[in-house]
Amino acid sequence: MLVINVSEQRLQSIECRESAMTERRLEPRAKIFEFGTVLSDGTSGETTCVIWDASGRGARIEVEHPEKLPQRFVLDIGDRNNLKRCNVIWRIGRKVGVVFEPGSPSEGVR
Repeated sequence: MLVINVSEQRLQSIECRESAMTERRLEPRAKIFEFGTVLSDGTSGETTCVIWDASGRGARIEVEHPEKLPQRFVLDIGDRNNLKRCNVIWRIGRKVGVVFEPGSPSEGVR
């Protein structure tokens, strides 16, 4: 189980640092901070993640063991059964940037 303990001050510090980075996204991301589930092809099962922000094109997630995260997977966003096929674009520590594949949401993945 992924446990994130973030103080308000730390969260503001992270947000300030990230806003100072060069923005290259085609579509801005909205901060959503909710839990999701990474669904793999069956080799590594399901993994809980935190979705920090998302847009119609991608998301920034955090997982406990990013080294175990496959390059391609399906992300179940929240408990709404909102499935997105994802490709990993970047990895920094436990945070991972993904782009949603065209045609998401997925059907019949589970």
